Amino acid sequence: MTVIIGQRLILSVLRRVFAKQCLQTVPRSGREGEAIDCFKASSEKNGKPYLLLDSLDGDLIKCRRWDGNSYSIDMQERLSNLVDGELHVVHYYGLTRIDFTGPWDFLWHRYSRFIYIWINIRRAKEGAAQFLFNRRSLRSQQRLRILRILVSARLTGDLIENMFSPRGLTSFDVMTELYSNRWVNHPDHETRQTEVGLQLEALAASGDVVKSNITYTATPKSIATLEQAEEQDRRHREAFRLQLWIVILTFIIALSALVQAGLVSLPTLLDLRGK
Repeated sequence: MTVIIGQRLILSVLRRVFAKQCLQTVPRSGREGEAIDCFKASSEKNGKPYLLLDSLDGDLIKCRRWDGNSYSIDMQERLSNLVDGELHVVHYYGLTRIDFTGPWDFLWHRYSRFIYIWINIRRAKEGAAQFLFNRRSLRSQQRLRILRILVSARLTGDLIENMFSPRGLTSFDVMTELYSNRWVNHPDHETRQTEVGLQLEALAASGDVVKSNITYTATPKSIATLEQAEEQDRRHREAFRLQLWIVILTFIIALSALVQAGLVSLPTLLDLRGK
């Protein structure tokens, strides 16, 4: 009886696997890799590679046996002979690789969807973080950081000669604020200072700072520029939180459906009947 159940489980798994069988080469990067959704099934023997399963023909499995270096020996194996072996299924789910050991492990995760929900939550989080990072170029991010330094200097009054004539910062001052005094001894200090100088010139051209000789002073417009950048970040963070809540709600609905279908049993947490 146990053997029959084992065979039926493996048969159920292989039907699903062979319906979305991977090609010989599976892309693992770029858009092609992100679009991948396929399976590979193999069987191990004594913890070592044994068979790569290719297709199903009744109770016969067309496969390739491991020759010590690759799966190169074409053969057929009866389904019943896989019961005592270790079935291993790999799901290439986009750029994520999911390994299942045994039919129970595969069927549980395929029906419960827990692992896929978790992967999509993680993808949503990473995607939102990457989107926020990519929304501005690295130079734009540095430009905003420089602008914050100039605004801070203007607001704190640390560098003010008198109430009506604030002294600006030089590119040297900004470099020191960005990288501390150690930047002077950095081997690329001249290149870095040139880059900061260009960023300061860009801020002057946009009207966010005023240049006077070699110094730069933040203007009132710089406050509006920073507020606008912060508002954009806030909106994107809110959009990300909304997407995350949608994923969590989908998980709860899926779990509820599994409980109602009797596929998952939850222990009674509270007994309100009293004694």
